[in-house]
Amino acid sequence: MTKLFKTNIVTPDTAKDIIKNSVLANRVVMISGQPGIGKSEIVRQVAKELDLEMIDHRLSTSAIEDLTGLPQFTKATGSDNKEHDLAKFTPLNIFPMEWWKIPNGKKGWLLFFDEINSADQSIVAACYKIILDRMVGLNKLHPNCHIVCAGNRAEDNAITNSLGTAMMSRMSHIELKVDFDMWLSNVALKNNYDFRIIAFLKAYPELLNQFDPEKDTETYSCPRTWEFINDYLYQATEEYFEKEPEGRVTKMPLPKWFQPLASGTITPDTANKFCSFCANISKMITFEQIMADPENCEVPEEIDIRYAVILVCSSHIEEDNISKIWKYISRFDRSNQILFIRDVAANKPNLITRKDFREILKDSVDELKELGVL
Repeated sequence: MTKLFKTNIVTPDTAKDIIKNSVLANRVVMISGQPGIGKSEIVRQVAKELDLEMIDHRLSTSAIEDLTGLPQFTKATGSDNKEHDLAKFTPLNIFPMEWWKIPNGKKGWLLFFDEINSADQSIVAACYKIILDRMVGLNKLHPNCHIVCAGNRAEDNAITNSLGTAMMSRMSHIELKVDFDMWLSNVALKNNYDFRIIAFLKAYPELLNQFDPEKDTETYSCPRTWEFINDYLYQATEEYFEKEPEGRVTKMPLPKWFQPLASGTITPDTANKFCSFCANISKMITFEQIMADPENCEVPEEIDIRYAVILVCSSHIEEDNISKIWKYISRFDRSNQILFIRDVAANKPNLITRKDFREILKDSVDELKELGVL
């Protein structure tokens, strides 16, 4: 029998386009993928770009009452003209009802049912009505409330349950994969990650995601845990500059607490490699040396140090030093030059419209368009 390959495995950018389309078509899409690769973050980005208020509801921790409402006792007059006791279910303030007022500055809501395939069957069954009929009990959802679902894959040793064919057929399904270049552009550069993380992972892209479902008792490096490392480095950098106001981050020693914390975040092996890299940064050529002699200043041979130098240059570029910096960067190979331009475009987009920077871009337009930079 011929093995059929999945054709619904998509990159983060494609996933965003699909989710946007499903929202506008008022249909429900289900995103699956390994833990820690940014499924929730993609949904948040879509909500922001479509001006929707995000409601993140974790179904794995839901009670059935969250989805059906709570009973409320009331009275009703019967055909015998007598009052009779009656109970009706009143929805909680979790889901936007049709009478809700749309929040100021928003066009509606994006209801995100996360961890749907980790929920009990009773919870999943209660979702049928919300997803298909758009009702909580007998109460209608607001017409401007859109729904997206997400969950982990069973093959990843995550806690999952079968959704059943009834629920599966109520949604369209895509599987998210990790894409290094998109992570670099859409996450690391866009969110101004510490240059040491970017330089290290550019040199060793395979260390961005080391998920192994067979090692289900250990942490691992993935986009989520590298975000943790970025936060820890930011805190360490703040502490350093409080003590050394005139210091350079390239000379900053990592605090004693960093390596054990990193080991418990991205695995000891990866943490050791990263900390060694950070220690080697102190040997890096300085920005001041580059500015003094950009045409003759040393170009590092070590690939990770080279990336670090490029990122330091892109972070220091200003209107009055574009020409000098490019004299130095133009001595690097093509992939290094593209990384420099991508970083400038992500963090200082006002500079790429200047005439002297447009000269730099003219020979790279096609490559940059292909990468989504221009």
